[in-house]
Amino acid sequence: MITKNGGAIMTIFAQPGNQSWSFKDKSGTTFTRLVGDGSIHTKKAETSQNDGTWARLGSGDAEPTADDYKLAQEVNIPCVSASLTVVDRKAVYTYSFLNNTAQAVTVSEMGLFSYIDGYYDNPFLIARKLIPSRTIQPNETVTFSYVVDFN
Repeated sequence: MITKNGGAIMTIFAQPGNQSWSFKDKSGTTFTRLVGDGSIHTKKAETSQNDGTWARLGSGDAEPTADDYKLAQEVNIPCVSASLTVVDRKAVYTYSFLNNTAQAVTVSEMGLFSYIDGYYDNPFLIARKLIPSRTIQPNETVTFSYVVDFN
């Protein structure tokens, strides 16, 4: 589900000029910012969390809502590769994660995050979905995709 943050970011690209928007970061802090063309970093999917759109996995099971601003409980395993493909007005973000811990971890949700210029320490959840619950063993790599349909 696209969150209110994600809807605002996508709307910015559809309207010319500067607009004032409020965003809630994953800590729950609300920022109001005058945003204009080129201020949002939603370029290509990237493994870096400093730029672009990136993904995190979590262990929540609540149905996604437009008011979501964080994952229930982020699972701290790194994204080791990322790609973005656009096909038939659908953006397909694909991310691979490596469980580099000594413990098995269980994931059940995925979120897409983005940054706004000037707020690099505050990622904004732009989309969230439940995924089939999956236990990832130590040193195992898993791949998940998130499809954003613009039709």
